[in-house]
Amino acid sequence: MIVTHGSVQQDILNLINGAQQALVLACPYLDPWRGLTAAIERAHARGVAIHLILRGAEEREKHAAAASALRPFLSSLRFIERLHAKVYLSEQAAVLSSMNLLASSALDSVEFAVTVLKQLHPDGYQQALKVCEALIAMAEQDRLRHSTGSGQGSGLRAAPSIAQPQRSTSRQRSAGHCIRCGDEIARNLDKPLCPDCYKTWSKYSDEDYAEERCHHCARKAATSMRKPLCRSCYEAAA
Repeated sequence: MIVTHGSVQQDILNLINGAQQALVLACPYLDPWRGLTAAIERAHARGVAIHLILRGAEEREKHAAAASALRPFLSSLRFIERLHAKVYLSEQAAVLSSMNLLASSALDSVEFAVTVLKQLHPDGYQQALKVCEALIAMAEQDRLRHSTGSGQGSGLRAAPSIAQPQRSTSRQRSAGHCIRCGDEIARNLDKPLCPDCYKTWSKYSDEDYAEERCHHCARKAATSMRKPLCRSCYEAAA
């Protein structure tokens, strides 16, 4: 195990940069700095499945907004009420830390981190893995509670498993994205919103209301329920 104190953001960046299959990033608060965003974007480009878990309840909307720049690169964004743990895990290592993913913490705070390498400390890594799996299960229960009555039950996905991470398959690469928040969902042009965003949209049910992203590629685009694809994806699908 490696213990670091003072400025520990590099431990977290090293974990992200070394991931080849899966990442779980669980912390209460998020304010991504440039280096963090770049590392997550590179991990996404390598095909890494990235799961972000933040504090929910009354802070859910604020934290969802903070994660907006990262959403095109995330496989899932989840929330847990009263989350206080800071745990970062890949298929190779785990970092247990006092540090939130905040720009202010990266620049100014005195933090600590314990890095557990799976190859050198398999028992310790398995314990950290169990913690992450418990957090994922709690976050999935939170998602199901917030999705009740959304009308898009078929879009619900099971909690991600990291016990046996795999590279992105062709099916995963062909997954869809919510046209409002960018979260990964089943590809379905008739249901291009995630359950949470559908619940908000259904209050008015305006099929021409301007949304933020393409259902296929997740890039920023002028879309709507009626026209959920960007021009490039629409032409490619034609």
